[in-house]
Amino acid sequence: MSVDTAIFVVPAIWSDSSLGRCLKYCGLLVLSCLLLTGCANDGSQQVYIDNGSDDTLEVEIDNVKVAVVPAGEVQWIRIAPGDHRIYAAAGGRTLFSDVKTIEDSRPSKNFGPIIFNPDGNNRYSTCRIEYGESAVMNFVRESVSGAERRQAEEESGKKLSEQAFAIQTMLKQFEPLPEGKWVKAPLMFRVLVAPPEVVRTRMGSSSRKCLTRISKGQYELLIHMRDKADPGDDDVIVLGDVCSTIADDAFLLPDVVRRATVEGSGATPGNESSRTQYASSDDESAWDDEVEENDGDGDDWGDGEDEVEEGEDEDW
Repeated sequence: MSVDTAIFVVPAIWSDSSLGRCLKYCGLLVLSCLLLTGCANDGSQQVYIDNGSDDTLEVEIDNVKVAVVPAGEVQWIRIAPGDHRIYAAAGGRTLFSDVKTIEDSRPSKNFGPIIFNPDGNNRYSTCRIEYGESAVMNFVRESVSGAERRQAEEESGKKLSEQAFAIQTMLKQFEPLPEGKWVKAPLMFRVLVAPPEVVRTRMGSSSRKCLTRISKGQYELLIHMRDKADPGDDDVIVLGDVCSTIADDAFLLPDVVRRATVEGSGATPGNESSRTQYASSDDESAWDDEVEENDGDGDDWGDGEDEVEEGEDEDW
């Protein structure tokens, strides 16, 4: 299941036309929530097979080949809940051979997709892309916020220096995921696909949350900065440069992740492509703007025709 987007706008004036539009938006929201809570979900998990090796990767589930992934590429499948014998090999080497328990995705805590990284070579991080207003200004605004700082100090249990608070602020936007062959992706993130070059929003600025690959060196630096007790000015500069590089590299990801050829008892077919994982309506960032990222063909998203701009209400 893949839900692209949902828009919910409360009109300022309750005219007849605005009431009709509000009902339409509410209908979209209700439908989206039904999908997100599992009404259209059979409990299967979406699994991204990410080939970090230099050879073609072949994956079998319950002795049936379900995917052939070229080197450096990613494909996705759905796997029914339960215990499955999973085998993955590349270049004549067995990378994974074991029984894996796939949890039922219908409980909200299990809804997010899984990344299967058979050789364990790839590392992953969240990545927040800012649009419109300068990302630097966003960072400065968050850094000087007294409420944000007090919350960070409460979470850490100690007073934070300006440098430590700056490090924490950046790591909230670029957070390394635990390494391993099976990685649980967070909710509400675009998984291993490039963020849109531009978006349209009525707010003048917006952001998109992605999950992207990073190098082992970048991963180690993020971990080091997260655990560093007394960071200095140089640490803030170094981390800022690394986060900027991670954000730039996210745009080099493919525009779409295609599903693998699927057959057999362990894997179930899904949509042709997967771009976005939305799984909760309580993340306000998913509803704060109007996004036009579909070029009208019903599958692929826009090819750069959108732009960040403020505009009048449109009758959708």
